[in-house]
Amino acid sequence: MFNEYFAEEITIMPNFLKTKYIGAIRGLIKTPEFENKKSQVEAIFAKGNGSETSLKEIAATHNDLLIAAHKNIESNKSLKYSALYELDDERTSEEIIDLITNNNGFLECGNTLNTQVQNLKATKLNDVIKFTFFLDGIRIKNNVPIPIKTTYSVIVKFWGYGNDNKKFIEIDADNVASYFRLDKSNFFEQMIATVEEYLQSKFSLTLIPIDLFQTLENIKEKVKKGELADLPIASAQKMVLSSGSQAILDSNDAETIILPILGELRKLIEDNEELFSEASDVKILLEGFIQDTETMSDLPWMTFTWDNKIKSKKIQVKFVLSEYPYTLLNYYSHNKGRSGMNDVVESLLKEYCNNQDDGEEEN
Repeated sequence: MFNEYFAEEITIMPNFLKTKYIGAIRGLIKTPEFENKKSQVEAIFAKGNGSETSLKEIAATHNDLLIAAHKNIESNKSLKYSALYELDDERTSEEIIDLITNNNGFLECGNTLNTQVQNLKATKLNDVIKFTFFLDGIRIKNNVPIPIKTTYSVIVKFWGYGNDNKKFIEIDADNVASYFRLDKSNFFEQMIATVEEYLQSKFSLTLIPIDLFQTLENIKEKVKKGELADLPIASAQKMVLSSGSQAILDSNDAETIILPILGELRKLIEDNEELFSEASDVKILLEGFIQDTETMSDLPWMTFTWDNKIKSKKIQVKFVLSEYPYTLLNYYSHNKGRSGMNDVVESLLKEYCNNQDDGEEEN
């Protein structure tokens, strides 16, 4: 089944990904597990027939090697969008993963999938599940719409966190060319919803979407107080006032973030403390205005930066606070792959659980 799937995927695979497969295979034949295949695989590459032909021949003669390369690439790459859910289920994560991935071959999903998605395959890749399906799209060539197809992946990762070992699920959607999105502004949310609905309907999982707004506000407050040095720093955000006015601020160095309009007023008060102490009524009015406006304003999105001190390690995530019940994470700047995503989610879940524990103590 994998060879049949890969044979179709490779015909539409971009060249950079074919090169990545070649590199992964070259690395694997140097390991003890696959060193017995080294001479045979190098002979295939030596023919000089191009990466696609070489990969097809390796798929036909050394299927286990190709599957290992596939798992390494897919389990370590970064994806573009994520949503987090609490998992309310008595079963262990291992039991759920086995249940999902023990269904061999492509799974016919009936009405649980949107019309653009035909079917999907669940594969365990190290510590994540990869849901792969063929995605239909339309490409315009010489003003003629041409139906096309590609493979598309959504990754599901299970998390356990907190002293009471709470369970969480992370659903990650990959980027894809615009002609597969069919002009849908909420394409990635739909892909996440497709897998969310499938997990709940097919395997009776109870997924509770996580709104990260309060968690992000807590992180900003802790950074401001200097309570923890390893927290991410708010580096940009958009603010929509109750009057309809909008403001966006982006801090390039991400050392500090000043709230649009309001942050500048607060900074003005701090820098002119002596002057405002002589006009306490004005100061009280301004501080009241700042507080009321913050409370009544809408924040459509905000951006946080991890590891800003070292450019190569920097990760920037845009948190979209939309009408969806969850906060959408948009990883738009980093080169740390899956490990970088894990760092982000781990720090978010830590603060989310801390906030929940604090709330329970207060009650």
